[in-house]
Amino acid sequence: MDIYRKIWRALKRTDAIKIVINYIVICFIAAIVLKFVDPNIKTYGDGLWYCFVASYTIGFGDIVVTTAIGKIITFIVVVHGMFVFAIMTGLIITYYNDFVNYRKYHKVEAFLDELESLPDLSKEELIKVKEKANVLKNRIYEKSEASMKKYK
Repeated sequence: MDIYRKIWRALKRTDAIKIVINYIVICFIAAIVLKFVDPNIKTYGDGLWYCFVASYTIGFGDIVVTTAIGKIITFIVVVHGMFVFAIMTGLIITYYNDFVNYRKYHKVEAFLDELESLPDLSKEELIKVKEKANVLKNRIYEKSEASMKKYK
């Protein structure tokens, strides 16, 4: 449940919630219009189902629009759905990267705090700090070596 709360918070912070609500409204309106203009869509539920299937570009084939207006509406729903899902994917990836960078920053910050209090540490704590420094140095070295291999 916590992941949904984080996604909701990210949507609100970036105003992407407006895009999602716009997408939902377009699907509801398209379902209503399709119910009245296309003979293959007999109920409002069929129209919603068709908009869902079309927007995800699944195309099960159980409902197919046959009128020109139905095809135009389908095109609008599909294109809008592609934009919404692309934006949502980018948003989630960006927030995940920010979270990872935030954690890295705080680990380094905690390590630097330990270094500042170096004279106050006991011998065992000094050994732990030295081990952390070696681990950090090795990670930096490994990443720089991996980066150099890309350019060779």
